[in-house]
Amino acid sequence: MSLHSTETRAFVFGPPELAELIATQLRALGIATETAKTPATDAELVSWLSAHASETSTFIHPGLSFWADRPEFPQLVAAHGFFPVSPSARHLALCLNKLNVMLEADAAGIPHLVIGFDPLSSLREIEELLDRTGEKFPIVLKSLKVAQGHGIQVVGSAAHLKEIVPVWFEQLSRRYGEASVIVERCPPSARHLVVPFGADGDRFLEIFAIVDASLQTRWRRMIQFIPAGDLGAEVEQALRDSVRKWVKHLGFSGLGSMEFLVDGNRVYLIDANARMNANFPLWEELGGGGVRTVEWQLAALGQLPVPKRKPGPPRFGAGLSMRFYAEDPVRQIPCPGMIRELTEPFVRNRRDGDGETETIWMTRYASGREVPWTSTGVIGELFVFAKDRRAALAAAREQIGKIWIAGQVQTNRRFLLEHLEHPFVRENLIHAGFTDEDFVPAGFPELETVQSMVNLAASLFPSGPAGPDRWVVGSQWVTPDPARAPVLLRRDDFDGTGVSGETADGIRFLFEPMAGSADRGSDRWLVHYDTWAIGLRRVRAGVALPKAAPTKIRKILALAPGRIHALLRHPGETLAPRDRACMLESIGILVPHAVPVAAKLLEWKVAPGEIVEAGRELAVLELLG
Repeated sequence: MSLHSTETRAFVFGPPELAELIATQLRALGIATETAKTPATDAELVSWLSAHASETSTFIHPGLSFWADRPEFPQLVAAHGFFPVSPSARHLALCLNKLNVMLEADAAGIPHLVIGFDPLSSLREIEELLDRTGEKFPIVLKSLKVAQGHGIQVVGSAAHLKEIVPVWFEQLSRRYGEASVIVERCPPSARHLVVPFGADGDRFLEIFAIVDASLQTRWRRMIQFIPAGDLGAEVEQALRDSVRKWVKHLGFSGLGSMEFLVDGNRVYLIDANARMNANFPLWEELGGGGVRTVEWQLAALGQLPVPKRKPGPPRFGAGLSMRFYAEDPVRQIPCPGMIRELTEPFVRNRRDGDGETETIWMTRYASGREVPWTSTGVIGELFVFAKDRRAALAAAREQIGKIWIAGQVQTNRRFLLEHLEHPFVRENLIHAGFTDEDFVPAGFPELETVQSMVNLAASLFPSGPAGPDRWVVGSQWVTPDPARAPVLLRRDDFDGTGVSGETADGIRFLFEPMAGSADRGSDRWLVHYDTWAIGLRRVRAGVALPKAAPTKIRKILALAPGRIHALLRHPGETLAPRDRACMLESIGILVPHAVPVAAKLLEWKVAPGEIVEAGRELAVLELLG
């Protein structure tokens, strides 16, 4: 295939915001390129390829879609006469199975943390391995199919192992048709580093800037930094040596990435992928030598000469990326739902006394769209580039304040901001367990913010003739001060009791009515106020609230929308305090439902596999004692 042919074309699949970045790079090479809707199945891909069979000299790029990992992709694309912008099916199949990855790493002499190479598919087999090897907790259980997010469990004790394995294995079986894992050691305070690279067998190997992915929660990427500072020459050399061994051992051609845990000066491989790294906008800006990702990718596949790095320092000296999830990160509860207002994608450049900065906000969603419980929960990603780490952190803090996501959905926006302001993050004293083990978020706004929120609410929703209403924020009663209500710059009403707008001092707000909020004298809203999202309730004056009859009957309500994954207790059983009664799955996360006191389970209102909305009644209980 010749890139100089006037008939050369390309199509790019995957999330639209990233697909367009890739398409732009292909167009810069003189290739007429279009983005395309991602086929959902093999049959749809074959149908799509057949429909475009008249195109000649055509590249098909999987983008960041699931096809980027699938060995069927290059086979089907090539069989229809197109050129797949993808590593070989053999290398994709290898990296799709995490046991094979570690077996090849072992054969190549790359250090790893695997305790045993036999795939395990039951609690008994895991316990026997630990007894046989004498390995101590904590350990990491890693699915053979996916090595991040819900595919990884860090287990801290034997009791935790017994509690998590049965329900987690069921989740893996539902998603992947099997539940097989390998067990790895879990070094404390290790950093999680990602090394992206491009290679074409023995022709060339280009190792790009190393990314620090240590700021994660439950093995899901949250904030990533480049460059990964304070590594030391010994660690950096060990990382590069491991990549060289991997490429030489496999004869790899294409773009890929390897992931490591670094414990002191010890470097351990934990995963490898044979595709474009999802954070390519981050490392290409600082570690690509002025060459865009697609150029390296096509060169690695023999379609372009090896690019020449541009002389001189890169445009920026540091960068970071942040993922925005639909969740309440403090309670660790998924919060997908309708987005009423969302900042549109943007690219912003600024030059001031602190140097040049660039920020890129990418999202596949828009105002009025819903984040479904079946999604990954990722709403968007923010990339920030600046002259150094300090300037990048400052620019990121500023841009978080300008990104607005509000509606029924809640996000980790405040959580991200608090991380950026943490002294350990500023000084790069972070590790892979920092967020889950050491970070303490602010669970409630300061009194001044709460008072301002209630003052605003009282002015938006005035009291009736019966007198001043009462207000509850979270679980705190707050008395409004109408004289100190914020001055409004803008106000927009919706749905009868919903309001959005902006105050004169630049604070954006949205009062989203909760379902059934006008029931029997009480109004309830989910309030987005600046960087906070919190529940607000009004108790109207002059309306007598019904007094609950003395009873010990209680209900379990769904904490999030999703699918009932498992019912863990039978009617008639007694639940001890904090015993798990059921598990709900939402955005790939298993959400346990329990009660804080002893209770007897009387009745289930749902069945396994049933789809429920947040707040749905799941079970009826009788309190004991």
